[in-house]
Amino acid sequence: MRPATTILLVLLLSTSVIAATYHVAQNVPGASNENPGTMEQPWKTISKAAKTMGAGDKVIVHKGVYREWVCPKNSGKEGAPITYEAAKGEEVILTGADIFTDWKRVEGDKPIYQHSPWTLNSVVHGNPAPIGRQEQVICDGKLLKHVMTMKELKPGTFVSDIEKDVLTIRLPGDDSPAKHTIEVSVRNRCFGFRFREDGKDYIHVRGFIMRYGRNMAQRGILYVRGNHWVIEDNVIEWSNGNGFSLSGEHHLVRSNTMQYNGQLGMSGNPRNTRYENNKLLYNNQKGFGGGWENGGCKLVHIWNTVVSGTTAIGNDGPGIWLDIDNRNSIVEKSFCKDNTGAGIFVEISGKEGITVRNNVCVGNGLPKGKWGAAGILLGESENCTVEHNLCIGNKEGIAIRMQGPRGCGGLDKKPQIYFTQNHIIRNNIVAFNRDYQLVMHVDNPFFGPHPSPKVNQKAKFLIDPEFLKMTIDRNLYFESSAPSPDASRKRCLILYGAGWRRKSEQYFKLGDWKKAHSFDHDSQFADPLLVDWRNGDFRLKPDSPAIKMGAGLTEPVVGMREIVARE
Repeated sequence: MRPATTILLVLLLSTSVIAATYHVAQNVPGASNENPGTMEQPWKTISKAAKTMGAGDKVIVHKGVYREWVCPKNSGKEGAPITYEAAKGEEVILTGADIFTDWKRVEGDKPIYQHSPWTLNSVVHGNPAPIGRQEQVICDGKLLKHVMTMKELKPGTFVSDIEKDVLTIRLPGDDSPAKHTIEVSVRNRCFGFRFREDGKDYIHVRGFIMRYGRNMAQRGILYVRGNHWVIEDNVIEWSNGNGFSLSGEHHLVRSNTMQYNGQLGMSGNPRNTRYENNKLLYNNQKGFGGGWENGGCKLVHIWNTVVSGTTAIGNDGPGIWLDIDNRNSIVEKSFCKDNTGAGIFVEISGKEGITVRNNVCVGNGLPKGKWGAAGILLGESENCTVEHNLCIGNKEGIAIRMQGPRGCGGLDKKPQIYFTQNHIIRNNIVAFNRDYQLVMHVDNPFFGPHPSPKVNQKAKFLIDPEFLKMTIDRNLYFESSAPSPDASRKRCLILYGAGWRRKSEQYFKLGDWKKAHSFDHDSQFADPLLVDWRNGDFRLKPDSPAIKMGAGLTEPVVGMREIVARE
C-alpha cells in the first residue's frame, strides 16, 4: 500500500471513530449532564450537547419540554456536520418560557394576581406598545392578551409594569392561577445566536417544536448565523416577534412550519440557499404594521436563492415578500392564499433578475387590503419575469407599482437606485379578481397632479409607462361579472396609472386596452374553465382556452388539494 493511501485510510478511520451519537432525555430517571450521554445514561439538557459535540457528531433528543436556549459552540465540517435531531415519533419542544407559580392575589373584589419581582428589558421596536413590546404570558398553552393599563385588565389579559418589576394577570373565567399552568416567556431564543454574533457552520437541526420566545421583532427564536446549515421538519410558532431568521449562505431550509408568530414566520438575507416546501401560516398575530414589516416571510439581500413549494396561508401581511435588493432568485411552485397583503411581493429588487413562476395566488388582499394588495405585486423593481402563474380571486390580479425611483442599501454594501422597468409578464391566468385583473399603479405626474400639494412639490419625474421596457402579453384575463369582452361591467379589467391621479385610464374591454397601448397583443379574455377554484381545485378543464394559448401552470404546485400539472 502506498504511504499517501495509508495516511488517507487512517484519517478516514479516525473520523469514523471520533464521530459519536449522543442522547438527551430529560424525563429518564437518572438523566444528568454528568452522564456520558449514551442511550442508557443520557444527558439532561440539549445545551450540554451543544457545548460538547464536534464535527460529525449527532445528538438525538427524546420527548420532553426543554426550557433552555441552545447555542452551538462548535462548527461541523463538509461531510461531517453536527446534527441536532428530535427522536423519531417523539414530541420535543424547545421553549423560551418558564412556569411561574408564585402568584399573589391583589386586594379587592376582582380576581387579579401579581408576580414580583419580575424584570424584563422590554423595547418598542418600530411599533407602538403593546405591539412592539416583548412580554408573553401563556395560560394552559394559550397566550393572554397584553394590555397597557390596569383599567384595561379584563379576563384573559395581562399588564407588565417594567418600572416597578410587576407582572399582573387576570385569567379567562376569572380563575385562580393555582388551577392552571402559567408560563412566562423569559428567553429571547430557543436555538441559535445573538444578533450579529459570529455563527457556526455545517449544522443540521431536525424535528423540533420551538415556541414562546420573548424576542423582539426581526429576531427569530430560531436564529441562524453561519454557512451550510440544514433546517428541516421543524415547527416554529407563537414567538413574540419573528419565528425564524437566517443569514450566511449555502443553506437548505426544508419542510418546516412557521405559524402563529407575532410578527413574521421567517426572515433572512441568505445567499446560495434553497427554501423548499415550507409552510407559513397565520403569522403577525400581534398586528405589526404593513408599512414596516409583517406577514408570512420577508427576505432581504438574497442572491442566487430559490423559494420553492411554499404554502403561505392566512398571514396578516404579504405571503412571500422579497424586499431590498434581492437578486438572481426564484419564487416558484408556491401557494399563497388569504393573506391580507399581496400573495407574492417583490419590492426594490431585481438587478440581476427575479423570476416568479408556477405559483397560485388566491384570495389575497381581501377583504380590506390597500391598493397593490394583489396576487403578485412588483413594487419599484426591475428585470422581473412573472410567468405561468394563476392569480385568482384576489383584490387585484397582477399589479405593477411605481412610486418614483427608490434608493436602498445594496447587498454589496453599495447604494442602489431602482426604477420600475424591464419586466416580462406572460402566460399567466388572471381571473375573478375583485377590483382589477391587471394594474399599473404608476404614481407620477405623467398621469396628472397628485391630490396632495406636498407630493406635487416633490415630484421630479414625468414617466410614460410605455417607455419602461416591459413585455406584458399572452395572458388570459377574465372577470365573471361580464359574459364577454364586449359587455360593459361594473368592475374594471385593467387600470393604467394611479387611480388618484386624474389622467389614469380604466379599461373595461381588452380590445380597447390593446388598441390604446403596446401591451397584450396576443392575450385573451375568456373564462379559463378551472375545475372548481372556490373549493381548491385549480385544474383546467380539457376545453380551457388557456391550454391552447399556453397560459397557466406548467408544473404542479405544493400545498393545494387535487392540483395537477397542465398537460
